[in-house]
Amino acid sequence: MINKRLTIWLLTSAGFAAVLLLWHFSVGKAHSFLAIHNAFFVFPSVWKLITFLGDGFSVAILFPALWFWRSRQAAFSLLFAWLLGTAAVQGLKNTAYQNEARPIEWFEKVNQTPLIIPEGISMPYRNFSFPSGHTATAFSLWGVLLLFTQGPIWRIACSLVPVFVGLSRVVLMQHFPIDVCFGALIGMVSVLPALALYNRWMGVPGPLNK
Repeated sequence: MINKRLTIWLLTSAGFAAVLLLWHFSVGKAHSFLAIHNAFFVFPSVWKLITFLGDGFSVAILFPALWFWRSRQAAFSLLFAWLLGTAAVQGLKNTAYQNEARPIEWFEKVNQTPLIIPEGISMPYRNFSFPSGHTATAFSLWGVLLLFTQGPIWRIACSLVPVFVGLSRVVLMQHFPIDVCFGALIGMVSVLPALALYNRWMGVPGPLNK
């Protein structure tokens, strides 16, 4: 029987990805990007903090935290999920999609309408846009945390943090919604083998006996 928390996680991840995918095909690549950016662009410093929650450095914080508060098996499950997601993202970025333009490059070269970069936003990359690595990391890390945290507040936080990380990548003009969509799917899928590994270690049918 699928654990209730895993069900919540799958519905949150798949729902978020589905909305972005439908939005992308409904209004197009440019309009879907601009609509999200314009709607949520306020306090860029806050969005920078949010996007950090999907940075690889977050593993250095969450891994020992989960080891201490839960178990080493749970901590290694988190690490495994992150490694799987990262491998998938980097594999795509450095093979089939290595020339996929980021918004600043795409609007300038393809759409012929250069973006106006607001103050407080830096654009270090012009390619490797698809898929969003920060989004994949956020969905893999916080997805594992959701399975092992206690209390409704933590569960809500673990469900919402990766969604906001994904939005931050568009707000900060680093990715298109379609990049975030597939980053979320990669992160979601990477949680499943990590959970299976944990179950194998513990010899139980689910991450929690409740």
